[in-house]
Order: sequence, then structure tokens, then C-alpha cells
Amino acid sequence: MDESGISSKERVTVVAAVIVNADKELKAVEERVESIIAKYVPEKYQEGFSFHATDLFHGGGRIFDRRQYLLETSHEILKKLLRVTGEFRLPIVYGYSEKTSLLELFKKVPPRHAAAIHHAYTYSMCVVAAERYMREKAQQSELASLVVENNDNSQKAIKMIHALMRSRNLDEASPALVSDLKQMAPGCLPITKIVHGVYFASKEDSVVLQIADACAFTIRCFLEEKPGIGEFRDVLTGNNPQALKRDESKDFAGYNILCS
Repeated sequence: MDESGISSKERVTVVAAVIVNADKELKAVEERVESIIAKYVPEKYQEGFSFHATDLFHGGGRIFDRRQYLLETSHEILKKLLRVTGEFRLPIVYGYSEKTSLLELFKKVPPRHAAAIHHAYTYSMCVVAAERYMREKAQQSELASLVVENNDNSQKAIKMIHALMRSRNLDEASPALVSDLKQMAPGCLPITKIVHGVYFASKEDSVVLQIADACAFTIRCFLEEKPGIGEFRDVLTGNNPQALKRDESKDFAGYNILCS
């Protein structure tokens, strides 16, 4: 899982996850991303390198500064990362929430803490999407574990909300939050197909996080109606933009499942 839109400048936060079968798909996916690094990143920077979607889209960072590196090439790299999901038919799940509406509920909380709560809440949307996928689409015997991009500010809040979602005493623990989640994903709580706690890692440690980052960035920019995102949206959805359309019946948050 990786997020996009956690800074104060963005209106929407998205947490996205790419579901990969560790036994059948992970090695091939890793090799695919490593081949993209080998092709486009200078050799002296390849060790421990990770792609960041915002750098590729805007032309920034140490490698992809648009003053030194063609923006068209950076955009092609971002598309290649997005195409990995279609190439390997990897399901994508994501949660989203608008900052303005949610942070209004926590206006008396220090901004740093409010941001962590918002991130964790959006994370919970992605988790229920993953749980729903595992219950409805995966083999009955299959279980999942979560690898999440390390974020020092949100890590504690994410651990707490994850433990809550696994709890057998949900209604006693946090009635308001649980009621919201149950309404959005009936029958998916407590989570049972997602086992263990949360594993935190950096993009350098997990190439799948780099793909999740590309997905989260593209979805957020689509939901915010950012200019120039259309071609990346089309790559992600296979020219089906309706696949990313938000549920207007939900006030400010929701989740979605994309299957190739």
C-alpha cells in the first residue's frame, strides 16, 4: 500500500494497494520493474533506486529533473509502471477521502495529528476494499498480508486502526468509525482474510510499493481533476475512465476495486 495526497496542498488523499501473489507473480513483477530501472536510470544510481510518481509526472527529483531529463521520457516511465498492473493482471484496490470534509471533524486537533488520523482513515478504506476482494474474488484458501509505505507521522495511527479492524469487539471499541466502515463495506468487518499486523517498508525495499505509488498518484489526480492526467488514467484503466468514478452517494470518502 502507498499513499498520495498527504500534504496540505492536495484536496484528496488516496491509499492504493496492488494485490500480488507472492508465489506466482512477485518475482516476475520485481524483475519487470528492475528492467525499467536498468533502462532509464544511470547505472551509478541504480543500486537502491526507487521511482516516485510525482517526480515522473512533474519532472523532478535527482534523476528526472525536467531541465536535464526529457519530460516525455519521464512520462513514458510512469506509464510503464502503470502497465505492469495490466501486464500481470494485478488487482488494484484503493480508498480515498477529501481533506476538507474530514479535517473539519478534527479541527481542534493539532494539524500533524489530524493529518495522521486522515491518512489512517483513508488507509482503512483501502483495507476494506482489499478484504472485500479477498472474500469475493480470491480463492477461498488464500490469505493476504499488508506491506505499507513507511510514514513516520502516520505509522502509529495506522497500526491502531488496523488493530481495531481486526478486533472481535468492534462496536465496543469505536462505534462511530465502525458504523461508517460497516455501512461502506457490509460483511467485511472484522477483517479475517488479511492476516497479521502491518508490515512497514520503504519503496527501495518493495518494488510493488512503487507500482502502488504510481496508481495512487494517478487516481488522486483524476479525482482532483488535475490537467494532463488523462493519458495516465487511460493506461491504468485500459481506456475505461468510468472505472475510477467516485461514488457520489458517499459524503467525502469511499473505496474501489479494479480488476484487469
